[in-house]
Amino acid sequence: KEIESKGYTGIKLGEFSMENCSSKHSFGMLFDAKDARGSNVSGAVCGEFKNSDGNIKMIWTVRR
Repeated sequence: KEIESKGYTGIKLGEFSMENCSSKHSFGMLFDAKDARGSNVSGAVCGEFKNSDGNIKMIWTVRR
């Protein structure tokens, strides 16, 4: 849903990858998609654990 919310379509998820995210507290998955103009794009969806009031939240971001 995070990828789709950025306007990408034709999403194909790839391998699990730590290296494409900014810190060792993040993890992600590579993806290939098409942007609003139909151009091929790739990037990583990164998840980050945020501990707030004893609850762990997942924050997802798309990195191109």
